[in-house]
Amino acid sequence: MVRHARVRDLDEIVAGLDLRGRRDGLTFMPEMRAYVGTRIAIASQLTRVYEHDHWVDPIAPIYILEHLHCTGAVHGERGCDRACALLWHADWLMVEPEVAS
Repeated sequence: MVRHARVRDLDEIVAGLDLRGRRDGLTFMPEMRAYVGTRIAIASQLTRVYEHDHWVDPIAPIYILEHLHCTGAVHGERGCDRACALLWHADWLMVEPEVAS
């Protein structure tokens, strides 16, 4: 069974970020703005992530959405070629209920 989520409006997401651009320790990366308003399948759900050199246990679930990976652009000229999955805080998404097929 595939579940989907719609990425919330940018204003809603930004309103919940702290001064470092994070929600419960998880960073909303600038390149994630491109997906605002889109509906994407959920690949997996996490309860713990390693972010900024330490483990983060957010209150809400963290999702990995299918085929969305970091481009490395946040690293400027030095770039990054690891293509890590983008991590999405539940508050940044409207997760659709599971529907039996």
